[in-house]
Amino acid sequence: PIGRAGELAFRIPLRMPLALAAGLLDGDGLRVVAASGPERPAQWLPLNAQYFLEPLRKIRDAESPATGTVAVFTMVYNEPRNLPLWTRYYGEQFGHENCWVLDHGSTDGSTVSLPCHRVRLPRDPMDSLRRAQRCSAFQHFLLRVYDTVIYVDSDEFLVPDPRHHASLAAWCADRRNRNVRAFGPDAIQDVGAEPAIDSSKPILSQRRWWFFSRFMCKPAVAGDPLCWQPGFHELDPGSPPVAVDPDLRLLHLRLLDLDWSLAKQAQYRALDWSSRQLTKGWAMYQREEDATIRDSFHGILQRRAPEDIGPDFLRSQRIEDFGPVTRVPSRFRQSL
Repeated sequence: PIGRAGELAFRIPLRMPLALAAGLLDGDGLRVVAASGPERPAQWLPLNAQYFLEPLRKIRDAESPATGTVAVFTMVYNEPRNLPLWTRYYGEQFGHENCWVLDHGSTDGSTVSLPCHRVRLPRDPMDSLRRAQRCSAFQHFLLRVYDTVIYVDSDEFLVPDPRHHASLAAWCADRRNRNVRAFGPDAIQDVGAEPAIDSSKPILSQRRWWFFSRFMCKPAVAGDPLCWQPGFHELDPGSPPVAVDPDLRLLHLRLLDLDWSLAKQAQYRALDWSSRQLTKGWAMYQREEDATIRDSFHGILQRRAPEDIGPDFLRSQRIEDFGPVTRVPSRFRQSL
């Protein structure tokens, strides 16, 4: 295949005149079998596949509804705090046998003896584009086995609204769209009023505040191959459509605990960064000093408001990147 899904062309080597051809949809590719008369020299036949791919896709989609098998994966490097939460939560939702961790050369033992699958990768300099490309390729691989694949970072947790869905697994079975973008709040510690997090207890029962972040409205759930851009916030042009589901929260834990944030920030600053990463200025927040992190906790909490976040409220306030800090609704307190 040449090009992206929906814009595919194929070069097929033929050793005979094309008289009979059969097409088989294989993921987003098409395998063509041709048979005919006397052998002739090999030639390349250009085919514009989109005209016959679409009807085959409709047949596939009808036979493979979104309610099938689900895989979840992430990529990590030295994640002793978030990774145990990640494996526990997603393992309970979908089974540890369907959870995959791409280990980018961890050295602290945090990926040893995981209850889920570990795929060991060699360590190389941090590069957001290379990371997105590798995760896109792994998502394409998993879609050859699973009907739905979820990618989230190790500090990101997909939590459906418990008023409408009993669990994330139930939401996946009930969802109306193959590809879904979640609605993203960040949980934050009220430093001085809330103690350090106890990971043995429900996380959201220990935090009262969260705030909307446009950057956490990520295309995380898909039944079609996706090609993420650096940061996983957006997709490459030509990607399949992705629908927003306001019932699905992508809860981000980067600011869940000040001590956790400072420890993670020290790790980020010590990383070997690629020259492209530095030139492009990707993920600059990961190189901020501790004083900036402490100030950000204080500054964000100054935006407290009584309203629950939601799409209608956000539209009415003309909020672009970050919303006001609001109370975590009581119905979510036991969700994570």
